[in-house]
This record gives sequence, structure tokens and C-alpha cells, in this order.
Amino acid sequence: MKEDWHNLRYGIEGAFNYLRITEDSNSGYNTSATTENYLFGGIPGQTPSPGYRGHYKGDPGSPVLVANGTPGANVSAFLQSHDDLDVNLWGGRIGPYIEIPFGKQQQFTLSLSGGLALGLINVNESWKQTLTLAGGGGGTYSGGGNDTSLLWGGYVGASANYRIDKHWGIDAGVQFQDLGTYNHSFQGRTAQVDLSQSLFITVGVSYGW
Repeated sequence: MKEDWHNLRYGIEGAFNYLRITEDSNSGYNTSATTENYLFGGIPGQTPSPGYRGHYKGDPGSPVLVANGTPGANVSAFLQSHDDLDVNLWGGRIGPYIEIPFGKQQQFTLSLSGGLALGLINVNESWKQTLTLAGGGGGTYSGGGNDTSLLWGGYVGASANYRIDKHWGIDAGVQFQDLGTYNHSFQGRTAQVDLSQSLFITVGVSYGW
């Protein structure tokens, strides 16, 4: 829907878009770890030492099991981490626009627009960490998760068109969009996607009849 009023044209515009973001990172660094020493005694008649006490699998006829945990010394270690982040963003916008033609033959057109922007974001995060102790030993920890959220904000845009002849023209435009910042915790690790300062620049050729 648009009308002419003293060479101005205005109306409502709408658009949909899709954006995929992937990040695959590997990192590693030297660190230190504290070992834990455990003494398990299972000799009948042994005097239990401080710590956990109980029979094997709850059988009163089994030897007494004694676990005494004491911190060990710090040892050198190497921590290697692998992270995968996959983001799918379905977006859309709707708002008013105005076109202002000017020039002797109105060969230039300036367009201004703005309005509501929405985004449906799906984030899949996974990671794996491997700790290797100096002298042998270590462990592996992995996790991840999936989340879908609705984001909303606004946009403003401006574009210009130069008509070369009756059919052909050259277009250029810029649009700023703010959907805020997405934050979500996956098993204690936070994934963050900053969509608060999205800038889109377009350059192209148009044809009309």
C-alpha cells in the first residue's frame, strides 16, 4: 500500500531473513591440579581410620572398608578444550517507509525506513575438556545443550537509488538492527551471541519495467 503526495511515496515494508553462525575452537594451556589420596583397608580386625566406614555392598559378613581421603600435592597438568557453537537465526522486520524522489527528472530516490525487528534463535553448544597430569593420569569432561529463544528489538535503514535510464538503476543502502544480546547457561558454561549492533550494507543493480 502506497500513495503519492507531492512526489512522496510511503507505505509499509516487511522482510524475512536467515542467518547461520558456527564457531569451532580449540585451546590448551598448562595448569596445576591437586590429587586426592585414598586409603582402602579391607583386612579383618583392622582398626578403622578416620573417614568413610562400611561393609562391601552392605554385607555385614564382609571385611570393613575404610576410605581416608587426604589432599595430595599439586602436580603439573595440561588442559585441552574443544568447543562447538552452532547458531540458527530466523529473523523478520516490519515497519513504515518513505521514498523521496528529487533531481530535475527525479532520477534520484532516497528511502528511509524503521520499525520492529524479531528473531527466533536456536543455539546448540557442546564442549569437551581433557586434563592430562604430568607423569600419567587425568580425565575427560564433556557437556552441552540446546536452547531456542525469541528476541525482539528495532531497526532503522536508509537507501538511495540512481536511475540510469527508464529500466536500469543503481542501489545502495545501510541498515542498523538491534536484537539485544543472547545469553544462556549450558551446564555452567555461558554462551553469548551479541546481536545488538548488527549493520547491513547493500550495493546492487535494479531493473524495472
